[in-house]
Amino acid sequence: MNLRALLPFLLPALFLAQVGTPVFMIAQREKVLRRGEEFRFRVAPVDPYDAFRGRFVWIGGTSNRVTTADAATYARGERVYATVARGEDGFALFSAVSRRRPDGHDWIRTRVEHASGHYVAVDTTLHRFYMEESEAPAAEIAVRDAARRDATNRTAAVVVRVRNGMAVMTDLELDGRPIRTVLRERAAATP
Repeated sequence: MNLRALLPFLLPALFLAQVGTPVFMIAQREKVLRRGEEFRFRVAPVDPYDAFRGRFVWIGGTSNRVTTADAATYARGERVYATVARGEDGFALFSAVSRRRPDGHDWIRTRVEHASGHYVAVDTTLHRFYMEESEAPAAEIAVRDAARRDATNRTAAVVVRVRNGMAVMTDLELDGRPIRTVLRERAAATP
């Protein structure tokens, strides 16, 4: 069979693959947003600027370490499953890491950043919270002030929905309030 005979079948298949892949990815994210379990991770921000992606608040300080007795057996870049749980303070943490998908727990499919001693550090993929370009610098300042070590009774957290290995950030909060609300209140209070 020659290529010309296959062309009427290949072009529609190629079109479906090009359109279907992004639609499938978007549908997966939407399912996580609708049905995923909600967690809040403590954060410490840094505000970078990316010429290609615009302004965003870089999220750092989320605890990505998992204490485990077999940490030395994990290799950098290895695909793992990190179990997500709530700590005593109500904030999310990674309670276990495994090469097999955990049953009955919320988990994120990720990779090992590094392993040392009795802990494994996993890549949380929870690093960027995108915002309106004009709001990002003010958000970074507000979150940085709340996340400082000497800030008493202040919390900065990223709200994440987790389902079937996927984690999707939905909001950034200061003291339990959405960042956009805090920025509106600050803008209204400034003459």
